[in-house]
Amino acid sequence: MSSKIPAIHISDTPTDRSTGIQYPGLDFWNGTTPVPNKDGVYSTLVFMEEAIRVIKEKDENSPPMYMYVALQNGHAPYQVPESYTKQYSYIDNANRRALAGQITMLDEAVANITSALKSRGLWENTIFVYSGDNGAPTAAENSVGTNYPLRGQKGTVWEGGCRVAGFISGPKAPRHRTVYNGLMHISDWYPTLLHAAGIKIPDGLDGINQWKALQGARKSSPRNEMVYNINPLRPLSGVRKEGSPFDNRIHAGLRIGDMKLVTGDPSSGGRYPPVFNDAQAAATRAAREADDEILDNLAPEDVQNIHLFNVKEDPYEITDLSQSLPGTVNEMLARLAVLLEGSVEPSDVPGEFVKADPGLRGDVWWPWLDMEGNLINLVESSS
Repeated sequence: MSSKIPAIHISDTPTDRSTGIQYPGLDFWNGTTPVPNKDGVYSTLVFMEEAIRVIKEKDENSPPMYMYVALQNGHAPYQVPESYTKQYSYIDNANRRALAGQITMLDEAVANITSALKSRGLWENTIFVYSGDNGAPTAAENSVGTNYPLRGQKGTVWEGGCRVAGFISGPKAPRHRTVYNGLMHISDWYPTLLHAAGIKIPDGLDGINQWKALQGARKSSPRNEMVYNINPLRPLSGVRKEGSPFDNRIHAGLRIGDMKLVTGDPSSGGRYPPVFNDAQAAATRAAREADDEILDNLAPEDVQNIHLFNVKEDPYEITDLSQSLPGTVNEMLARLAVLLEGSVEPSDVPGEFVKADPGLRGDVWWPWLDMEGNLINLVESSS
């Protein structure tokens, strides 16, 4: 493999935010085995080749399998073998050109995995799901992704940060050449695929079985509510609404039916078009910085921290209905209060990095606590 091919780095160096100390260590595994010999190999090739190996070596008499392949091509850093960018020479901006090449390489990897399934005679019994996980980041200086015309970016509760595309294919897919517009959360895939495979769905899941809706047996989605996020650790924004059961200064998003409520920090809610050349990149960056500066300089009493949209009719979140539908706002704030009360408090435990230090375990990120929370023996873990 050419040394010019951009490589994955299989080490991770997180920083303990409570102390500022960094802890470098190997963080690349195959199952329960650390893999130290893939540094310098493009990650798409690693994951694709492993997926194809598993497919080729599958015993014909073994039960059907579930395979999850998470390719990193849609993500920064913008690096890809040069052969994949030549066809995009008309794109002036180097990062946007590289991203186009990365998506092309992703497409090729998916095609190769699909071909492997077909060559092994497994395709006829396959449900193939492709799904995004979040919108593109647009706030970083070198960002070239876009969610336009949706509002917002990755890490926000605006539609541009959360609404993603996906498709189902394969002979066992529920319907071909149709579009499903029903409300669906990523957690719904688990019970949906269990049902499709004839496996009993466990009780107590957050996900909802969508198989009948995807087949067209239901006129609407079985899901009526979706929590985008409730983040009490994010800095509070604005002023609390008098009498509200939920602190609307908290960054949160909730959808019930067609209505969506957004509370707390309203930043990163712009709409930024695609970037194809350096001039567009500079203009977009300037627009983002101007938007952020306006919000940063607002007094708390001037921050609008309650927004309400009908996202079925207005997916671009243009028309705020919070003033015209105060009853809906109050109902959704009350629901957020109930959801927050029943949620697990997020934690960032100071001092855990000291226990997890890879330097104590052969410079590898091993598990450092057992299921009961006891520190795992350091000598055994590094042997």
